[in-house]
Amino acid sequence: GCTGTPRSRASRRAGAAATLRPPSPSRVTESQRRRWLRRRSGVAASRQAVRPADLGQRRLLVIRPDHLGDLVLTGPALSVLRSELVDADITLLVGPWSRSIAEILPGSPRVETLHFPWFDRRPKRWVWAPYRRLALAAARLRGRFDAAIILRDDDWWSALLARVARIPVSVGHAHSEVEPSLTHAAAPRYRHTAAGSVLLAYLTAGIESPPHPTPATHPVGLALSPDDHSAAR
Repeated sequence: GCTGTPRSRASRRAGAAATLRPPSPSRVTESQRRRWLRRRSGVAASRQAVRPADLGQRRLLVIRPDHLGDLVLTGPALSVLRSELVDADITLLVGPWSRSIAEILPGSPRVETLHFPWFDRRPKRWVWAPYRRLALAAARLRGRFDAAIILRDDDWWSALLARVARIPVSVGHAHSEVEPSLTHAAAPRYRHTAAGSVLLAYLTAGIESPPHPTPATHPVGLALSPDDHSAAR
C-alpha cells in the first residue's frame, strides 16, 4: 500500500493550478494562453443547435459575472429556462457583489458566487493569476453540470472556465474571443443584452426558432417579497 500523509486541501488546489501552466516559462500573449488552455481541455466546439437530449439530467449552470444593471437584465432568460425546462436544476453563478440581487431574480435559481477576474475590480498583479483562479474554479464545478450558458457576449473567461471544467455542453454568443471555447455558439441577433440572453435560453431549451423578445413578452423584474415592498415605501 501507499504510505505518507494525505495532502492538504490547499496543497491539492495549488497542484491543480500548477498543472494548467505551460511547460515553457517563455512570455506568451493573452490569446496564446487561451489557446493553450483550450487545447489542454480537449473539447472540440461543434457550433450546433442545442437540443434537449444534449442536456442529460439538465443540471444547468448560468454564468453572469456582471454587476447590478446587467444582472437584473438576466431575469427574462431565467424565466424562459424555468418555463421551458421545468425539471431543470438551475444554478446561477455570479460575483459576490451581485448575490443579493441574484437571489431575487425570477425563476428562483440556486445562487453560487465566484470572484471573476477583472469584474472584481482588483488590480492584476500576475499575468497567470486569472488562469490560476480559473483552474481552481473549474475543479469546483467539474462533474456537477450538464450544460453551461455564458450570457455575456464577450465573456471569454467564463466560456473557457466551462471548457476546462469539462461541462459537456456550453452555450454562448458567437463572439470571436468566446466561440472557440464553446460547444454551441449562437449568431448575434439582438443588440440588447436582455434579448440576447433570452435567445440563448431558448436555444438551450432546444427551440431553434424562438419568438422575438420584447419588454411586453419578456419583462424585466425582481421577485420581491411583501417585506421588500414595505421597505421600499
